[in-house]
Amino acid sequence: MSGGGHDAIHLAKHCPSAMVFIPCVGGLSHSEAEDVLPGDATRGANVLLGAVRDRAGIAGR
Repeated sequence: MSGGGHDAIHLAKHCPSAMVFIPCVGGLSHSEAEDVLPGDATRGANVLLGAVRDRAGIAGR
């Protein structure tokens, strides 16, 4: 569980909100040395795309 304060905390007061987490190389986060693998970033982006399409009622098209 993340201990960082995220914009989703405030956004959730106004609309449905969620966060997509992807793994960082070596488990390092909240650091200038943080890095992600391209494949993990792509999978995370696809999760976000699926959620947006689902909310828009166009999932699976």
